[in-house]
Amino acid sequence: MNFKKILLISIIIILAFSTTGFGCKKRKPKPSNNTPVATNLPVNQPINNQVNLPTTTQPPKPVTEEEKVIKLAEDYIEIYGSYRFGDFSNVENLYPQMSKSYQAQIKNWVSQQKAKYASQFKHYGSVITLVQSSKVTLLNQNKAEVKLKARRIEYKGAWINDNPIDEFGNPISKVPKREFFQDVQVKLIKEDGLWKVNEIKFL
Repeated sequence: MNFKKILLISIIIILAFSTTGFGCKKRKPKPSNNTPVATNLPVNQPINNQVNLPTTTQPPKPVTEEEKVIKLAEDYIEIYGSYRFGDFSNVENLYPQMSKSYQAQIKNWVSQQKAKYASQFKHYGSVITLVQSSKVTLLNQNKAEVKLKARRIEYKGAWINDNPIDEFGNPISKVPKREFFQDVQVKLIKEDGLWKVNEIKFL
């Protein structure tokens, strides 16, 4: 065999190995349709553009001395002036709102009135008092005066088992009613730093 034949056979053998992929790197297989797809990929979250601003609350407006004496005077007169004849619980409930000297005076008056009504036939009747307006006429560090206009409704009689009777217990067709307006003066003083009622006058 001459040299040319040997060279030709060698070339044929080399070409044969190269076509079969011998000594070449393997290609990565293409993913098939059955290849699972990752499901835990990050999801775009919505962006919250709202900004939570700090809330500011206004401090409560301080109550003035004038407002204090007006409220005390109005509440006092509506309770004091609304009652049933012979019943003094409304006055007794107001003892904490009175000055010490005025409270002692009113307690004595209540005791006398209770004794008076205890010896008499039950007196039927009632009064309702509603404050219509009020005005401070004097105010300093220790004293105050308030003038009020009150609407008063007076009933002479009562109801027993839904049947109206007069003040002596006799049946009547209806309980008489009288309505009128009355001015009231309330004097207050300060005791232990608190406003107290020291005197009232129905004018």
